[in-house]
Amino acid sequence: MLEMVINHYSDGNKAKFASFIGISPQALSMWFTRNSFDAELIFNKCEGISGDWLLSGEGEMLVNSRFVNNELELENIKLKQEITRLKSSKLLTKDSRIYNVWMKFMEITSEMQELYKEEKGGAKYGF
Repeated sequence: MLEMVINHYSDGNKAKFASFIGISPQALSMWFTRNSFDAELIFNKCEGISGDWLLSGEGEMLVNSRFVNNELELENIKLKQEITRLKSSKLLTKDSRIYNVWMKFMEITSEMQELYKEEKGGAKYGF
């Protein structure tokens, strides 16, 4: 998986990729040695990468308009990346207002996706 990410984001240049995500080439080399990587860091730095793919290896590596049902889902993906960034910076806790708004947004998004599926592709709702 790591090779695929490096190939996509830096044309296979490991040193360039390490610099792009803000780690040393030696740290990147250790990822290969340990056969593991910092999925959260990659998710935060590599725009358009699928968090699900990073965690499971299943599905498509990239999320783009071909794989997104509608603009709302694309915004949801961008917000998930921002939430992950905030969590890693310790600005987001379960008690914060941002977290509470995010949870409400996720509930609404889920409900809208269900409506979309129920109403023959969302034509009734303008999707």
